[in-house]
Amino acid sequence: MAASLAVSRNGACTNIWDVIAWEAALDDYFAEHNEIRLDGDARSAAYLSIDESPEAEQHLWHVRQIFLDENADGDFRIEADVNLDATQEEGEVIFKNYRVGFVEDLAE
Repeated sequence: MAASLAVSRNGACTNIWDVIAWEAALDDYFAEHNEIRLDGDARSAAYLSIDESPEAEQHLWHVRQIFLDENADGDFRIEADVNLDATQEEGEVIFKNYRVGFVEDLAE
């Protein structure tokens, strides 16, 4: 099950439901995997996607961060839209449609 989260200006979850949703997403992840790799490979561009194509019409970017697990399955990720207008106004990245989960759940 994919978790949808609201993220505040400082990147923190905005209410207790969001914290619960994030914990549930991680529970789902760890039911299938033993670790989230945080090494240089995991932070490389191979696991990050930024689609700038909707910038002109919608003033947003689609972003995706794939979690690198011990088997490099690439089946769990964060997907969100960067709201460019709000980001410029606030001076920090503002996400909307922030979701975390397995690929098949995010496709629903």
